Amino acid sequence: MTEVTSPNTTETDPIAEPAPVGTSILPASSKKLFILSAIIITILRIAEPMDRAMTNTLSAMVAILTFALYFAWLLFRSHLSIATRKRIGLTSCIILAIAASMFKITAVDGFLIPTIRLRWSAAPDQSLTSINDEILARDTISTTEGHFDFPKFLGPKGQPLITDAVWNEDPLTPESIRQQWRRPIGAGWSAYSAVSVEAKQEGSKSVSGIAITMQQRDNQEITTAVDIESGAPIWAITNQGRHETVLGGIGPRSTPTIQNGKAYTLGAFGILNCIEVSTGDVIWTHDLLALIGSSAEEDASMISWGRSSSPLVVDNLIIVPLGGKPGKPSHSLIAFDSETGKEKWRAGDRQVSYSSPIVATLDGKRQIVIVTENNVEGHDIEDGALLWQYNDWTGFSNSRASTSQPVPINETDILLTKGYGYGAARIKITRSAEGKFPFVATEVWTNPTVLKTKYTNVVLVGSEIIGLSDGVLQSVDVETGESNWKKGRFGHGQILMVADVLIVQNENGPLHFLKLQERGFQELLEIDAMSDLSWANLCLFENQLLIRNSVETVCYQLPLSRISH
Repeated sequence: MTEVTSPNTTETDPIAEPAPVGTSILPASSKKLFILSAIIITILRIAEPMDRAMTNTLSAMVAILTFALYFAWLLFRSHLSIATRKRIGLTSCIILAIAASMFKITAVDGFLIPTIRLRWSAAPDQSLTSINDEILARDTISTTEGHFDFPKFLGPKGQPLITDAVWNEDPLTPESIRQQWRRPIGAGWSAYSAVSVEAKQEGSKSVSGIAITMQQRDNQEITTAVDIESGAPIWAITNQGRHETVLGGIGPRSTPTIQNGKAYTLGAFGILNCIEVSTGDVIWTHDLLALIGSSAEEDASMISWGRSSSPLVVDNLIIVPLGGKPGKPSHSLIAFDSETGKEKWRAGDRQVSYSSPIVATLDGKRQIVIVTENNVEGHDIEDGALLWQYNDWTGFSNSRASTSQPVPINETDILLTKGYGYGAARIKITRSAEGKFPFVATEVWTNPTVLKTKYTNVVLVGSEIIGLSDGVLQSVDVETGESNWKKGRFGHGQILMVADVLIVQNENGPLHFLKLQERGFQELLEIDAMSDLSWANLCLFENQLLIRNSVETVCYQLPLSRISH
């Protein structure tokens, strides 16, 4: 008779058996892997990052890779039974499939921290009523010159700075900042521009203000004028189309420019409108994509987050960046007659960025300065002729994009700032008898560690440059480019210097009122103004502060008086 013996467990495949006594599902090798991962992430986060969004991305990649390696070991190399490992793998796949089917990333902030919502939930702008249902009967209005208008992007000075104001209360208290109105608004990052208007009713006249911004409601890109006293819409101009990306958000992002009773607006898809402010009538319009023979899809492949530049009004011209379609020549700028819309000239050969053209007088020459996709240029106002180029300010409009405005410092120098590890540069523009162009740009200083502005701009206050450097408020010496101080985390928010108080809107919505000091600042007051991603710039009309995000808009009365010069 053959003797039956028990199988030798030492010769059996250990993978098919339950874990031996004392065997852990977290062995020493896995513990070392998790410890190494934690060390790498800690180093990434405590080191001085060139870009915190990149730090977050690398940290997430390290964490995902670590868990993926451990999960692979758990499924294929651990001592768990095959049945147990199959159950773990199947359960994990089911959980991931359910999560992917239920949730989606709808947006990210400036540090690439995602906003996650249910897949079937509509965007807030898609639940709003038609803008035409909100427009009320109004008086006859006409624009009038106001001393305290805020008629364009960043304000009358072209940088976030208001000097003709005096604060009436010290210290500031929550009661000092009075909410005048709060209303829902469609999506977008377009800020307000505001001017004085004269309303006529039954023989009487009253002067108030009108503010114009752009917003998205479902498939309509809308330019809206509102009564500053109540926030009620006065008129609206609609164009069809919806610009939406996870990284850039939803809706238009260009701020209107108001001059001589007309508002000039540029939509995310390149629709340029000239609108009569008093009536809301469109005087003329241009489709920039049609002018370059491009489509919305082709434009999005080159300019991922939509056309964002605010129109420049100079002399009798309207000037905007033009760019080009993929594989075809580009033009840095295009100019139109401000009254008729007739094209006057095209100039340059660069793709557009998210910055806006400005006017500056450099070495005695009044000119247009524009930050393009991959350089900075000066152009003659009359015919667009190229005056100079600075080609060390590189990037792409679908990555490492330029968004911040150039800031004139004196009669020859310009300050440039940018995120993504570029930092700041001061360049000097002077006449040149030699070379390709009549002017030449030379570097005064560069510093990649300061003023890393991603979606925001800086303000020049005396010899200091103040701005949010990768989300932290920083002061930099304008002469040397060295940091004076760096303090406070506000995210990629927005700033407005009003007299001697710096107003900072945190990227997440709160308003901070700061008194600048030699080595930092004193926080005077914080107000929970909003609770959502806030990338639109601030607007101050007289003493009324207009702010907005992609969900709501608010007007605050500030305790200050304006000084007429």
